[in-house]
Amino acid sequence: MKLIGDEAMIVAAAAETVCRIAVALCRAVGAEPTLPGARAAVGFGTVTARGGDFVGPLVNLGWPGP
Repeated sequence: MKLIGDEAMIVAAAAETVCRIAVALCRAVGAEPTLPGARAAVGFGTVTARGGDFVGPLVNLGWPGP
């Protein structure tokens, strides 16, 4: 996992694993009344580990926002 401001990047070998983590995180945040709601997005593709970080086209996709 890599924290990026108020975001987290989670990398796993299987998309299903990342989906389960994203749902669990959103539920945990939703159960805490002092926190604002959380949203999740899951991207699937190839990334390369480099110096404790992950790089590649998937990592650099921009999110259009609300």
